[in-house]
Amino acid sequence: MTTAPQGTAARRQVGETVGKGNLFGIAVMQIAMFLFVSNDMLNKIAGADMPVGELTVIRGLGTVVAVAVILVLTRQYRYLSQALHYTVLARSILEAAAALCFLNALAHIPLGNVTAILLAISLTTTAGAAILFKEEVGIRRWSAILVGFIGVLLIVRPGFEGFNSFSLYAVLAMLLAAARDLFTRQIPEGTSVWVVTSTTLVFVTIAGFLLGLSEEWVAVSGPNVIYLLISSLCLVFGHFLLVMAMRNGDVAVVSSFRYSSILIALAYGYLIWGDVPDWLTQVGIALVLSSGLYTIYRERIRAREAKRMKDG
Repeated sequence: MTTAPQGTAARRQVGETVGKGNLFGIAVMQIAMFLFVSNDMLNKIAGADMPVGELTVIRGLGTVVAVAVILVLTRQYRYLSQALHYTVLARSILEAAAALCFLNALAHIPLGNVTAILLAISLTTTAGAAILFKEEVGIRRWSAILVGFIGVLLIVRPGFEGFNSFSLYAVLAMLLAAARDLFTRQIPEGTSVWVVTSTTLVFVTIAGFLLGLSEEWVAVSGPNVIYLLISSLCLVFGHFLLVMAMRNGDVAVVSSFRYSSILIALAYGYLIWGDVPDWLTQVGIALVLSSGLYTIYRERIRAREAKRMKDG
């Protein structure tokens, strides 16, 4: 999906700057977002000719092979036992369910709309952390979360003219992905990111196969094979670059640039399918985008205040 896990490799505090600095982290984040949205775009093209389960299996086999090679080359296969931790397994199951919902939505509604809805993952994760883990969330961030959810409603518009029921799949994918990220926060320190990634990709592929049992598979055209092969590589290297981006610079600054995915998605939508969001959708996208960026800004302020109090 476009909105990949947020910081699975190294959980750093907002405001902490490490590695090669913000400019490097931002540049790498932009490449990662381009790869993730390109993966979505290729899936949408291929998905016009084949069922979701079949597409997921074919793409999944490509990603599993690619990540298996990486496990061998980096010798991360030595830590495969970490995949049995309940947080890794739960995260993988949630990601598999989210991926199937996402691909169902992607096949029937514009790429920009799906991407915008999924940008609310970070808002939903913040709300979930406050409710489940009793993390402190002030009135300003709750207000931003509310504004973001209003933006999602403007994009989906349930019960109104222009409503597409497949938008609900995108909303469900967003909620499942937020739950995934809450489990990601609980993964023990030192867990290999490639073990987490490979476990997730295997579960997604298995979920696609199970869904495919209820579908009528079709012969895959040569172009679609190529699209899905490229899609697999985009997905794997997108994960790799996302981890690299989150390991460099200020996490709040670098994370904020993941929102560039909406611009890439809208550009693809216009150039390939001629999609132009109506004014209500544009307002909804603006609300989701601004609320997400404001939430990151508030987290940055809170981290600075906490650090100042600690340093005394």
